[in-house]
Amino acid sequence: MTGLAPLAAVALAALWTPSAPAVTTLQPSQITAGEAVWLAEIGVAPPGSTTSAAPPAGILAGLPLAAPAMPAEPAADETTYLVSDRGWIGEPTDSTHADIAYPPRLIEPPVIEAALPILPEGARRAALTFGELRLANGDGALDSLAGDWSLGGRSIRLLRGAHRRPIHADRAEFVAVALLRAAGAASGTTRLSIALIDAAADLTVPACDLYGGTGGSDGEASLAGDPKPRLYGIKRQIEPVLEDTARGIYRISHSTISAVLAVRDRGAAYSFGTNRANYAALQATAPAAGAYDTCLAEGCIRVEPAGAAGVKLLTVDARGDATGAGYSAGTPASIANKLLLGPGGLSAAAIADDAFGDWPVGEAGLYLRGGTVAEAMEQLAAGVAGWWGADRDGLITGARIAAPEGLAPVWEIQPWMLRAPPEEVESYAAPPRWRARVGYQVLGRVMTGGDIADSVSAADREAWGKPYLTATEFDADIAADYPLAVDPPVLPSVLDAESDAAALALTLFELHSLPRRTWRVPLNRAGIALALGQPVRLTWPRHGLAAGRVLLVRGLSLRGDRTEALLWG
Repeated sequence: MTGLAPLAAVALAALWTPSAPAVTTLQPSQITAGEAVWLAEIGVAPPGSTTSAAPPAGILAGLPLAAPAMPAEPAADETTYLVSDRGWIGEPTDSTHADIAYPPRLIEPPVIEAALPILPEGARRAALTFGELRLANGDGALDSLAGDWSLGGRSIRLLRGAHRRPIHADRAEFVAVALLRAAGAASGTTRLSIALIDAAADLTVPACDLYGGTGGSDGEASLAGDPKPRLYGIKRQIEPVLEDTARGIYRISHSTISAVLAVRDRGAAYSFGTNRANYAALQATAPAAGAYDTCLAEGCIRVEPAGAAGVKLLTVDARGDATGAGYSAGTPASIANKLLLGPGGLSAAAIADDAFGDWPVGEAGLYLRGGTVAEAMEQLAAGVAGWWGADRDGLITGARIAAPEGLAPVWEIQPWMLRAPPEEVESYAAPPRWRARVGYQVLGRVMTGGDIADSVSAADREAWGKPYLTATEFDADIAADYPLAVDPPVLPSVLDAESDAAALALTLFELHSLPRRTWRVPLNRAGIALALGQPVRLTWPRHGLAAGRVLLVRGLSLRGDRTEALLWG
């Protein structure tokens, strides 16, 4: 055996006591019995792929029973490499992997670190880091994987199951610990190291198409290489792109849009004319003086007087992308799904079933002028004080931090499950917050002074001179009770309605106005059963935990079967 033997293993369903009725509390002997075997499948199909889950026989991904332990060179880039730490092969009676071998090349399972963003002003992507997959390669049989980018972006599935002798556990009994991505591979004298990243790396793709500069809807020559704008949901005072100067045609979004609510030049309103059926019709006929025509099907408008010669500062209020399932009320969750399924290029199967389900349901807006889909998701999640990222199954998901005391725990963590006492982590402590402020109707363009025409009313001047309106929730008594209580900065949201912003401000206030604590909890056995954001009940004789306290999993560190969890609440 070339690998390091991990600690003992049992089925995940028998690791801890779920907080559900009629579940028998397990005994320590059930936790410590048995040994584990770890498998790695390199180059597997990502979620949503139509590729069969079971590898074919007779190639590297399915060595026959009598095959040598060290695999041959791969036949093609799509070959799946199968390895293990102890050496595993499916029994002839295995339900899915009969006679398929996982040679003993995995030196040790990779370290998995996961962290959930808690405070709303921080980065919103759930942090997943995985270190390296280190494989024994003294014979050079895996050299073809290193030295180029052919492995970059390929999926790697890490699995864990019971190590039984003399008859191996059925492959169907193994639990998928993580579905990762390879960042590349480097070869040493005796080892091959594959750097690992999470599945959210798939979203580092452009969120916007580029202008070619060939004229018409492809933009003038001066726009060549510039990103075409994309509008999701509702956004006010955005600056559309002038793509046909002579005709005064502006692009709001590179998609079908739902509605144009207002068009203004330096704040002075144009009147609506006609909605044209297509771009050619928009080009063919100019609107009346002082009016604008729309082409909702193409995401464009045309104004008169035309172009740069007659327009000083054009701004638009609009409801954006209406492709696919339509406008979908412009909710943050619908915008996230449009990003992932559209420019993100994902299939519905690559998105978790419950993703974004607890994000606010009010109308929101996101206006993009370049960047990646991952950056757009970050902007969207920040605008609802939510979080997003890839889970360990390789699925894109997102949620919001909820007050743990109001949640039913998924697991009970009892004293005998810990290999050491829980310790409070002072570096994660945050003082109570006596106020929460949420900005809404965030303007695409703030206008002051000479930006605004003389005909614009004083009320509109004031409104358009502020980046957003603000909803506030506060309690001055908290500042008096806690001398170190803080007043956090305004959270500029993606929400449009005051009522939705007020609800978000209340949620943030209720979540962060209480003193919160974080414990580092070293667990005896496989914390792969835990997931970020799950509520768990921690019981310990001291530290105010004797009666049990419901906490959220805010961080995980998995090193084989040794787990350290950060619990917050």
